[in-house]
Amino acid sequence: MEVESQRERNRKAATRHRAKNKEEKTKIIINLNALEETHNCLKQEVSNLQNEVIQLKERSGLADEIMLDEYVTTIPTVPIIYGTTVDANKFMCK
Repeated sequence: MEVESQRERNRKAATRHRAKNKEEKTKIIINLNALEETHNCLKQEVSNLQNEVIQLKERSGLADEIMLDEYVTTIPTVPIIYGTTVDANKFMCK
């Protein structure tokens, strides 16, 4: 009888473990989707800003190009922090 009891406890523990793993996997997938959406929005924003830089350079002429290059290179970049969750609404595409 003790063997059956042990097997039953083991089955329940295995079921809980599988459910926990499934829940964690779901959370990871949701976070991944949010990060991919954010990444795509940020790539679009980078593209838009690069186009704006080109337009500004074309309009301002060569004399202002050095100042514009200095300005563009001083823009801070956003560090990638792994293991964090991202609020997808924070980076909505326009």
